[in-house]
Amino acid sequence: MLPMIYGLIAGVLWGFNPVVIKKYGEGLDTVTVNGVRAFYAFLLTLIITFTIFPTYQADFTGLLIIFLSAFSGPFLGDIFYVKAIRGIGGGNAITIGYMYVFVAEFISILILGETPDYHILIGTLLAVFGVSLIYRGYGSVSSRREYLSAFLTAVFWGFSTIFSRLATLHGDPFLLTVVRNLYVFTLASSIKGSRVVKESFSRKGFILGFLAGGLSFGLGMALFIKALSIGGVQVSALPTLIAPVVGRVFSIIVNGEKPDSKGIVGTFVTVLGLSIGFLKTTF
Repeated sequence: MLPMIYGLIAGVLWGFNPVVIKKYGEGLDTVTVNGVRAFYAFLLTLIITFTIFPTYQADFTGLLIIFLSAFSGPFLGDIFYVKAIRGIGGGNAITIGYMYVFVAEFISILILGETPDYHILIGTLLAVFGVSLIYRGYGSVSSRREYLSAFLTAVFWGFSTIFSRLATLHGDPFLLTVVRNLYVFTLASSIKGSRVVKESFSRKGFILGFLAGGLSFGLGMALFIKALSIGGVQVSALPTLIAPVVGRVFSIIVNGEKPDSKGIVGTFVTVLGLSIGFLKTTF
């Protein structure tokens, strides 16, 4: 039960990201946006780890694997995620991005030895159909390019999930999350220099960093990695499917997005497909 609770909380926190990023990340390049998020995530997880969880450890292998998780997920994956949010809207970006659950599932079958299930096939077909409905709502070449960014987000997030799961075999989940955020901040700063720190202390940077970084990269990801450590990929990923629903609703309310009927139906079918794909985690 705990992995599902942790995953559900993480999913809700992740669901707010498209709204926050689109509203407070305007004018910032994608690398800087994720650097600011990582800065606040690092600070928050550092405080949590050293005050609430006094015992912590991680070996060299764990630190290496969590770097791969950081590079593929919150660095590369979220760079494409921000591009997708700006190009096709938060609701569509998060819906497609959360196909990462299937990427993670199929990789887990190959690497972690998990058994394939017919729920996965049915769910995948439904999710792909749902995404195709959303896609038909946009016709411009630029929008189509951003759909590719959303798909790449799903791929990189999927690999990141697997790396995070493997890393938990070599270290404490919360300490690994601290290091993961430090890696992302360091990578972003090495590219953008002092701009990441400068933007972190601006008003918009603080709101962006705390909400879409501290609570998302930080607390949300720490809980998700903890769930992975005790429940595995499938059980942990299932409850995060609440994120596309949260993202779609708040993108409409806050950002004024106006999805057409195909977009709404596509979102529903995609989430339904993802849910069916993970029924075996609860039955």
